[in-house]
Amino acid sequence: MQLYWTTVLVPFRGYRELHRDIWKMLMDRREKKLLFRVGELQPDNCMPILIQSQYQTRVPPVNSGVTVKSVLQKDIPIGKGLRFRFSADVQMEKRPAQAKTEGKPRKVSRVFVTDAAEQREWFQFRVEGNERRGMPKAGELVGELKMAPRMLPGLPSRWGWQRVEGVIDVTNPEQMTHLIQHGIGRGDVFGCGLVLLEAV
Repeated sequence: MQLYWTTVLVPFRGYRELHRDIWKMLMDRREKKLLFRVGELQPDNCMPILIQSQYQTRVPPVNSGVTVKSVLQKDIPIGKGLRFRFSADVQMEKRPAQAKTEGKPRKVSRVFVTDAAEQREWFQFRVEGNERRGMPKAGELVGELKMAPRMLPGLPSRWGWQRVEGVIDVTNPEQMTHLIQHGIGRGDVFGCGLVLLEAV
């Protein structure tokens, strides 16, 4: 699987604007989803962004204010039995029970996973799957997961951001490829979901 990692500096006007600007200026239309990781907001209000994509990003317009710092391209074989060290920033959110008012569903607030044991179970379910619940398995997690809160600039910590690191043995190359292309969980607009891999 061919992947490109592009590091850019982008003027920061908000996460949704950031997501839109990157898509509009840099991304190939064949890309399935925009996956990126944010860095620390700079004093000049520029945000460092690491973009992972299957296709090389486009050159930004001269007057856009976007600066490309580096581009790295690498072929990563995703085969059964291969082992990878991974790192992922994820937003852990669970589906709340639907409440009803006078027989009609009532809108309920989003629920974020904050308990450490539930966070591990949330991540494990999305990687190792569950046949009974229709979630295909991408691989087998090896050893303990390392988890730490991930504070994103300008966003509340209660939203359940976590940086998860560990080791995985690939058992289903097709599903593992899907995880890399589509990310894990929600929050991709805020720079969550991207899975970085390193062969072990």
